[in-house]
Amino acid sequence: PTRFGFMYSTTSLHAEQGQERFVLEWEESTGSVSYFLEAISRPIHPLARIAYPLSRSLQHRFARDSHAQMRRVLRGDC
Repeated sequence: PTRFGFMYSTTSLHAEQGQERFVLEWEESTGSVSYFLEAISRPIHPLARIAYPLSRSLQHRFARDSHAQMRRVLRGDC
């Protein structure tokens, strides 16, 4: 297989409602690797609504750091 991925969703007790999907794909003919990260969420709890700008910022930072780490792994830097 040239594609591997997983997805997880929040539970009904979570302060936000959403899911994240991670997919790693290898293009055999070129040897290139693609990494996809998709996150969809919305605040449910009143406190989560207040903190929404902070949580969005943290989500963006996680995505940026996740892609940077994947690049380091693929280069063999770790």
